[in-house]
Amino acid sequence: MSRPKNMLDTIVAAYVETFRKGRYIDQAEMDQIIESLKKQVLDDAVPLFEETELEKARKDIELEVRAYRKKLLHKLTVSIIIETIFIAFIVGLIVNQVTNLIPDRFGIWVIIVGMLICVLFVSLLVSGQEK
Repeated sequence: MSRPKNMLDTIVAAYVETFRKGRYIDQAEMDQIIESLKKQVLDDAVPLFEETELEKARKDIELEVRAYRKKLLHKLTVSIIIETIFIAFIVGLIVNQVTNLIPDRFGIWVIIVGMLICVLFVSLLVSGQEK
């Protein structure tokens, strides 16, 4: 019998030697038994390795999903804060108009332009998040 090349060969050869005691098995049959046992051991072991790798991949994906969700939540929070500040500014202008801090002749134009700018910024922020 040739010298085993790796741990699997060593284990299978030892098993076959134990199996062989008291029997005569020629070298060709011995090699065939060893190869079939190696194939059976590998066939049994590969699904275990695949399951371990699959579980590791699932954990990695879960971590990536959490990081992505956290990033999206941060972007959304910043967007809401910016929009709130801008809307508060526009509301402040409207209040100023009502209290006559803006001259009457420009008041309606300030409100219209302010609202259009508000709509523009909101649409830009929303379209930027979709990409």
